[in-house]
Amino acid sequence: MKKLLIIIFALFLAAPTFAQPGSYKSKVKKMLSLTGAEQTFSVAIDQMMGQMRSMRSDVDAEIWDEVEAEFKKTSIDDLVELLVPVYYKYLTEEDLDGIIAFYQTPIGKKYASSTPNITRDSMIAGQEWGAKLGEKVANKLAEKGY
Repeated sequence: MKKLLIIIFALFLAAPTFAQPGSYKSKVKKMLSLTGAEQTFSVAIDQMMGQMRSMRSDVDAEIWDEVEAEFKKTSIDDLVELLVPVYYKYLTEEDLDGIIAFYQTPIGKKYASSTPNITRDSMIAGQEWGAKLGEKVANKLAEKGY
């Protein structure tokens, strides 16, 4: 999950800001909603807030609840603002229409509702894969005398 958060924050910092047509932006927002991306971002926010809460256990739970609620209200919209130029760079408005149409089908809806869980489970699998790969590299270097 840390890698997802790093990617999200890198997008915040690196995405160029320039105006896009309003219909394009609304289609990106609709696509993100239909694809389950907004829910995935929300899960990432929940996990990040959980980590922050554990690092700052001195802060009252009511304060954390207030901060988290405020953060959730604005952060997804802020992320959409930053993602619009990224999508605009690679996808036409017609592409978005096609993606939106797919995600309004039964299989598209099923895939979208599964995406947050797929993402979570994939990240766990990726962490296991990375740990095994790291161990193999360390063993290979040890064989070579390093």
